[in-house]
Order: sequence, then C-alpha cells, then structure tokens
Amino acid sequence: MPWIVDPVIADISLDAGTAGYSGPISAELNRRLFEAVEGKTVKRLNITSAGGEVEAGIALGVWVS
Repeated sequence: MPWIVDPVIADISLDAGTAGYSGPISAELNRRLFEAVEGKTVKRLNITSAGGEVEAGIALGVWVS
C-alpha cells in the first residue's frame, strides 16, 4: 500500500545548509526534497518520520551517500 503524503503533516525545509524532511518517507516527498536542494549545498539532513516506502527510503539513502 503506497503512503499518502498529507501536505499538512509533510514538509521539506532548507535553512543555512540544513535540509528538513518531515513526514512519511515517500517518492513524492523525496521529489520535493531533491527539487528544493538542487544547486544548493546541504551539510545536514534532519529527518522526522515514522517510516514509509522502502524504495523511497533506499533512494533517500543513496542521495545522502
């Protein structure tokens, strides 16, 4: 079952080199993160999530590495 990203509880933020990822791990939230940080330097990623899609979690891990 795919996770539904509720815009009320899902959020991406970027401030002074720190990206924030809040909500279920999903392809949609990943896309929003990747678009928000494109061309910017990110030194830290803060994730607040109870879990989510396995494939999206792997994609997020690959991006971090």
